[in-house]
Amino acid sequence: MASSEPGRHDSRGSADIAGELGAASLPARWKSTGFWTNSCSGHPCRGEKLPAAVARRVDEVLGIIPADITLILPDFRCRTVTKAGILENSICPVYRVTAHTRLVHPDPNEVEILAWIPWTALVARAGGDARSLKPCCREQVRRLRLLGPDPRRWQASPNSGLPPAARTA
Repeated sequence: MASSEPGRHDSRGSADIAGELGAASLPARWKSTGFWTNSCSGHPCRGEKLPAAVARRVDEVLGIIPADITLILPDFRCRTVTKAGILENSICPVYRVTAHTRLVHPDPNEVEILAWIPWTALVARAGGDARSLKPCCREQVRRLRLLGPDPRRWQASPNSGLPPAARTA
């Protein structure tokens, strides 16, 4: 949940989809923001762990049942102001979600457009004229790029790297 209070933050999990047929990401243009962004993110429900929240949201928003969910950037944080002037101040660990399919069934109430694109194309977009990408997505891609060119080969991070607020979610 976004917050307009400077010191307040929320906790959510963020997912980047990697297809088995090749390194690919699935950025979706969200109706609420107009930006292209990471594949999916979501807040955990009461008592729900972040990986379960990621799986639930990937299914709800994109219609994909994840084959695997792996913590990649446990300490990722996002602080940005949306076009509507809302401050987003999130603890947002990044998970790689592996999917066995390229068939998706997006929720039309949340996703305006989606596309499978090569990871290298997303990296190039984030490093160039990236005004169409959500600012947090740009920063996330820049950090993930440092892990190597193939998302399927990124090393998992231990849960101990999660900030305390994300561990209790």
